[in-house]
Amino acid sequence: MFYQLAPLAALVSVLVTLGVMAKNNELVALKAAGVSLYRLSLPLLLAGSLLAVCLIALDDTYLPYVNQRQDALRNEIKGRPAQTYYQLNGQWIFGENGKVYNYEFFDPDRQSSAA
Repeated sequence: MFYQLAPLAALVSVLVTLGVMAKNNELVALKAAGVSLYRLSLPLLLAGSLLAVCLIALDDTYLPYVNQRQDALRNEIKGRPAQTYYQLNGQWIFGENGKVYNYEFFDPDRQSSAA
């Protein structure tokens, strides 16, 4: 839920904060005190960038495993067979009669492989 709601929550919070500041003339007071709008927006941009980096890191590290676990639990609850996930680090070839073979190492000189 955090991964899906965080961008929307950040956008709404920035808009509400700036709206309240504009309503109470706080932005006018800051500009009168010599603070530029670029200086005012810097913390917002940094917070947004930090949130984006955190979400990208979460997407690459934690979420794939959580989604596999969720699918496994859903299949178990629904009574469906377990779903397999393959790592794409091996080699795949098509054989005769529509068979598909997966191998990790093949030595063409010795015509041997390790599965």
